[in-house]
Formats: sequence, C-alpha cells, structure tokens
Amino acid sequence: MAVSPLGRALATAAIVQQHAESPPVTIEPRIEEVGFGVWEGLTKAEIDAIWPGLTNGLASPEWFFCAPGAESYDACEQRIRAWLGEQSGKVIAVSHEVAGRILRGIYLGLSREQTLALTVPQDLVWHLKGGKIAALTL
Repeated sequence: MAVSPLGRALATAAIVQQHAESPPVTIEPRIEEVGFGVWEGLTKAEIDAIWPGLTNGLASPEWFFCAPGAESYDACEQRIRAWLGEQSGKVIAVSHEVAGRILRGIYLGLSREQTLALTVPQDLVWHLKGGKIAALTL
C-alpha cells in the first residue's frame, strides 16, 4: 500500500490495514498533498486575514497554488504522473484532496480545469481500472 507521509494519510492507512487484507505500507512522498508554501496549516479564513484579496475570484482548489512558496500544479502533476507510471497490478494508494484529484485527472487524461473540478467526497474509495473510475462507498 503506497501512503503519503502526511499524518492523515498514515492514519487512514492504519484503518485500512485493520479492516482489509492489504500489503505492507510503503511511504510514498510523490503522492503527498500539494505543498501550500507559507499557507501550510492555515485555514482559508487565516489566509484571507493575512493576505487580503489574494484568493478573490479564484475557485477552490485553484487558489491552493497561489501561496508564496507553494508547489505549482505542474510540479505536483509531474511527481504524481511519475509515480503512477511505475505502477502495475493492484495498488492501494492513500493520498489527499488535491493530489487525489490530480491522480484521477492524469488517469482519465483530463485537462487541468476538468481535474480541479473533480469532486472529493470523504466517504468513499476510488477504484481505477480499465481507464475508468468507479466510486466504492464505505
């Protein structure tokens, strides 16, 4: 099981291991969440208070890439694409909101705009197979 090194992903992987037969955890930094630069750990309200107007007019998650020192969409896509290109057979991956959107967008061959418009429900698992994606509810 490939798991982002970030805390929430590690906690989720532990739950998966308790409830499903899965391979051992392999920490995989290439599927961690997009880097938010100086915004790491801040809420949207805190960001707006410190940098008034910077995110105005930008749809979520497009504003994620505006932070000073943030990872670019292209850089995030490149690292996820490299990881995905190495995969074969059955793989369980535990990742995050934006990184998960980008992974699904790469898999489906979507544009940046289509990718960022993908939904991110918190109560399901995405099953990628045969060029299609299905939602498996928990």
